[in-house]
Amino acid sequence: MDADVVWAIKDWDEVFETRHSRSEAGPRRYLLIPTDRQSESYVSLMGSTGGQAAYGLFVGLCRIAARCPKRGVLADEKGPYTPRRIAEKLRASVASVNRSIEMLSSPSIGWLRRTRAGHAPVTAPVTAPDTRRESAGCAPGKVGDSGLGTETGTETKPPYPPPSGGSGGAEVSPAGGYRPRRSPRADRRAAKLAAASEAAERVRAEEAEKAQKASVWHG
Repeated sequence: MDADVVWAIKDWDEVFETRHSRSEAGPRRYLLIPTDRQSESYVSLMGSTGGQAAYGLFVGLCRIAARCPKRGVLADEKGPYTPRRIAEKLRASVASVNRSIEMLSSPSIGWLRRTRAGHAPVTAPVTAPDTRRESAGCAPGKVGDSGLGTETGTETKPPYPPPSGGSGGAEVSPAGGYRPRRSPRADRRAAKLAAASEAAERVRAEEAEKAQKASVWHG
Protein backbone atom coordinates (compact mmCIF):
# COMPACT_ATOMS: atom_id res chain seq x y z
CA MET A 1 0.00 0.00 0.00
CA ASP A 2 1.38 3.46 -0.96
CA ALA A 3 3.14 4.97 2.07
CA ASP A 4 2.32 8.47 0.79
CA VAL A 5 -1.41 7.87 1.15
CA VAL A 6 -3.18 9.54 4.06
CA TRP A 7 -6.50 8.08 5.10
CA ALA A 8 -9.33 10.32 6.29
CA ILE A 9 -12.61 9.41 7.95
CA LYS A 10 -15.52 10.23 5.64
CA ASP A 11 -17.93 12.93 6.90
CA TRP A 12 -15.99 13.31 10.16
CA ASP A 13 -17.28 16.80 10.88
CA GLU A 14 -20.94 15.88 10.50
CA VAL A 15 -20.89 12.43 12.08
CA PHE A 16 -18.31 12.62 14.86
CA GLU A 17 -18.39 16.30 15.84
CA THR A 18 -21.00 18.56 17.40
CA ARG A 19 -21.44 22.32 17.38
CA HIS A 20 -19.63 22.49 20.70
CA SER A 21 -16.76 20.15 19.83
CA ARG A 22 -16.03 22.03 16.60
CA SER A 23 -15.26 25.16 18.59
CA GLU A 24 -12.79 23.32 20.87
CA ALA A 25 -9.16 22.99 19.83
CA GLY A 26 -6.99 20.08 20.87
CA PRO A 27 -7.43 16.31 20.82
CA ARG A 28 -10.78 14.89 21.86
CA ARG A 29 -10.85 12.88 25.09
CA TYR A 30 -14.11 11.18 24.13
CA LEU A 31 -15.36 9.88 20.81
CA LEU A 32 -18.94 10.42 19.70
CA ILE A 33 -20.20 7.38 17.78
CA PRO A 34 -23.71 7.26 16.28
CA THR A 35 -25.87 4.46 17.66
CA ASP A 36 -28.10 4.24 14.58
CA ARG A 37 -26.16 1.94 12.26
CA GLN A 38 -28.71 0.79 9.70
CA SER A 39 -27.15 2.28 6.58
CA GLU A 40 -26.54 0.18 3.49
CA SER A 41 -22.78 0.50 4.06
CA TYR A 42 -23.08 -0.88 7.59
CA VAL A 43 -25.31 -3.77 6.54
CA SER A 44 -22.97 -4.58 3.65
CA LEU A 45 -19.90 -4.46 5.87
CA MET A 46 -21.30 -6.62 8.65
CA GLY A 47 -22.55 -9.17 6.13
CA SER A 48 -19.12 -9.56 4.56
CA THR A 49 -16.41 -11.97 5.62
CA GLY A 50 -14.12 -10.06 7.94
CA GLY A 51 -16.63 -7.23 8.22
CA GLN A 52 -16.86 -7.33 12.01
CA ALA A 53 -13.08 -7.10 12.32
CA ALA A 54 -13.08 -4.20 9.86
CA TYR A 55 -15.73 -2.40 11.89
CA GLY A 56 -13.68 -2.87 15.06
CA LEU A 57 -10.66 -1.43 13.28
CA PHE A 58 -12.75 1.50 12.04
CA VAL A 59 -13.69 2.41 15.62
CA GLY A 60 -9.99 2.27 16.50
CA LEU A 61 -9.16 4.53 13.55
CA CYS A 62 -11.77 7.03 14.73
CA ARG A 63 -10.16 7.08 18.16
CA ILE A 64 -6.80 7.84 16.56
CA ALA A 65 -8.31 10.45 14.22
CA ALA A 66 -9.92 12.26 17.16
CA ARG A 67 -6.43 13.05 18.49
CA CYS A 68 -4.73 14.01 15.22
CA PRO A 69 -3.69 17.61 14.36
CA LYS A 70 -6.49 17.70 11.76
CA ARG A 71 -9.27 15.75 13.42
CA GLY A 72 -10.57 13.08 11.11
CA VAL A 73 -7.34 12.92 9.06
CA LEU A 74 -5.00 10.08 10.02
CA ALA A 75 -1.68 11.95 10.10
CA ASP A 76 0.37 13.65 12.80
CA GLU A 77 3.78 15.22 13.32
CA LYS A 78 5.41 11.86 12.52
CA GLY A 79 3.63 11.65 9.17
CA PRO A 80 0.75 9.55 7.85
CA TYR A 81 -0.65 6.68 9.88
CA THR A 82 0.53 3.80 7.72
CA PRO A 83 -0.87 0.28 8.16
CA ARG A 84 2.23 -0.59 10.22
CA ARG A 85 1.75 2.39 12.54
CA ILE A 86 -1.94 1.60 12.85
CA ALA A 87 -1.16 -2.03 13.66
CA GLU A 88 1.28 -1.00 16.37
CA LYS A 89 -1.15 1.51 17.82
CA LEU A 90 -4.14 -0.86 17.89
CA ARG A 91 -2.17 -4.04 18.69
CA ALA A 92 -3.23 -5.72 15.46
CA SER A 93 -1.39 -7.44 12.64
CA VAL A 94 -0.37 -5.46 9.56
CA ALA A 95 -2.13 -8.02 7.34
CA SER A 96 -5.46 -7.60 9.16
CA VAL A 97 -5.13 -3.81 9.05
CA ASN A 98 -4.53 -3.91 5.29
CA ARG A 99 -7.55 -6.17 4.76
CA SER A 100 -9.79 -3.96 6.86
CA ILE A 101 -8.64 -0.75 5.18
CA GLU A 102 -9.31 -2.30 1.78
CA MET A 103 -12.88 -3.10 2.85
CA LEU A 104 -13.51 0.24 4.53
CA SER A 105 -12.27 2.21 1.52
CA SER A 106 -14.13 0.12 -1.07
CA PRO A 107 -16.88 1.83 -3.11
CA SER A 108 -19.58 -0.21 -1.37
CA ILE A 109 -18.52 1.01 2.10
CA GLY A 110 -16.55 4.21 1.59
CA TRP A 111 -15.93 5.05 5.26
CA LEU A 112 -12.27 5.82 4.52
CA ARG A 113 -11.12 8.30 1.89
CA ARG A 114 -7.72 8.91 0.33
CA THR A 115 -5.69 12.07 0.29
CA ARG A 116 -1.94 12.64 -0.10
CA ALA A 117 0.74 13.24 2.52
CA GLY A 118 1.54 16.63 1.06
CA HIS A 119 -2.06 17.74 1.63
CA ALA A 120 -2.33 16.69 5.27
CA PRO A 121 -1.60 19.45 7.81
CA VAL A 122 0.36 17.49 10.41
CA THR A 123 1.75 20.36 12.49
CA ALA A 124 -1.13 22.83 12.49
CA PRO A 125 -3.32 23.28 15.59
CA VAL A 126 -6.07 20.72 15.90
CA THR A 127 -9.24 21.87 14.18
CA ALA A 128 -12.37 20.08 13.12
CA PRO A 129 -12.35 19.38 9.36
CA ASP A 130 -15.42 20.81 7.64
CA THR A 131 -16.08 17.94 5.25
CA ARG A 132 -19.60 19.16 4.45
CA ARG A 133 -18.23 22.06 2.44
CA GLU A 134 -17.63 19.66 -0.43
CA SER A 135 -21.39 19.23 -0.85
CA ALA A 136 -21.89 22.98 -0.36
CA GLY A 137 -19.85 24.00 -3.37
CA CYS A 138 -16.34 22.53 -3.22
CA ALA A 139 -15.57 20.67 -6.44
CA PRO A 140 -15.53 16.86 -5.94
CA GLY A 141 -12.04 15.38 -5.89
CA LYS A 142 -10.42 18.71 -5.03
CA VAL A 143 -8.52 19.25 -1.82
CA GLY A 144 -9.72 22.13 0.32
CA ASP A 145 -9.63 22.85 4.03
CA SER A 146 -11.30 19.53 4.77
CA GLY A 147 -8.13 17.66 3.77
CA LEU A 148 -10.11 15.14 1.75
CA GLY A 149 -9.81 14.26 -1.92
CA THR A 150 -7.18 12.90 -4.26
CA GLU A 151 -6.24 15.83 -6.48
CA THR A 152 -4.59 19.18 -5.96
CA GLY A 153 -6.92 22.13 -6.33
CA THR A 154 -8.43 25.16 -4.68
CA GLU A 155 -11.64 25.26 -2.77
CA THR A 156 -14.53 27.24 -4.20
CA LYS A 157 -17.07 29.23 -2.25
CA PRO A 158 -20.75 28.26 -2.34
CA PRO A 159 -22.44 30.07 -5.22
CA TYR A 160 -25.40 31.12 -3.08
CA PRO A 161 -25.89 33.48 -0.08
CA PRO A 162 -26.80 32.03 3.32
CA PRO A 163 -30.53 31.55 3.91
CA SER A 164 -31.85 33.76 6.69
CA GLY A 165 -33.29 32.84 10.09
CA GLY A 166 -35.55 29.95 11.00
CA SER A 167 -34.72 26.49 12.26
CA GLY A 168 -33.20 25.64 8.90
CA GLY A 169 -30.94 27.97 6.98
CA ALA A 170 -27.19 27.92 7.18
CA GLU A 171 -24.35 28.95 9.43
CA VAL A 172 -20.88 30.22 8.60
CA SER A 173 -18.21 27.56 8.99
CA PRO A 174 -14.94 28.42 10.86
CA ALA A 175 -12.98 28.14 7.60
CA GLY A 176 -15.47 30.23 5.60
CA GLY A 177 -18.43 29.36 3.38
CA TYR A 178 -21.75 28.03 4.58
CA ARG A 179 -23.03 24.73 5.86
CA PRO A 180 -26.49 23.43 6.86
CA ARG A 181 -27.50 24.34 10.41
CA ARG A 182 -27.40 21.35 12.77
CA SER A 183 -30.43 20.33 14.74
CA PRO A 184 -30.31 21.54 18.40
CA ARG A 185 -31.92 18.22 19.36
CA ALA A 186 -28.97 16.29 17.91
CA ASP A 187 -26.52 18.51 19.80
CA ARG A 188 -28.41 18.03 23.06
CA ARG A 189 -28.49 14.27 22.54
CA ALA A 190 -24.74 14.20 21.88
CA ALA A 191 -24.10 16.31 24.98
CA LYS A 192 -26.20 13.94 27.11
CA LEU A 193 -24.28 10.94 25.77
CA ALA A 194 -20.97 12.61 26.59
CA ALA A 195 -22.19 13.53 30.10
CA ALA A 196 -23.40 9.96 30.69
CA SER A 197 -20.04 8.60 29.57
CA GLU A 198 -18.20 10.92 31.95
CA ALA A 199 -20.52 9.96 34.82
CA ALA A 200 -19.97 6.25 34.15
CA GLU A 201 -16.22 6.81 34.11
CA ARG A 202 -16.39 8.57 37.47
CA VAL A 203 -18.42 5.72 38.97
CA ARG A 204 -15.89 3.17 37.70
CA ALA A 205 -13.04 5.20 39.17
CA GLU A 206 -14.78 5.45 42.54
CA GLU A 207 -15.50 1.71 42.62
CA ALA A 208 -11.89 0.94 41.73
CA GLU A 209 -10.68 3.23 44.52
CA LYS A 210 -13.02 1.57 47.04
CA ALA A 211 -11.87 -1.89 45.95
CA GLN A 212 -8.23 -0.85 46.33
CA LYS A 213 -8.83 0.54 49.83
CA ALA A 214 -10.68 -2.63 50.82
CA SER A 215 -7.82 -4.84 49.63
CA VAL A 216 -5.32 -2.77 51.61
CA TRP A 217 -7.53 -2.96 54.74
CA HIS A 218 -7.97 -6.74 54.58
CA GLY A 219 -4.38 -7.33 53.56
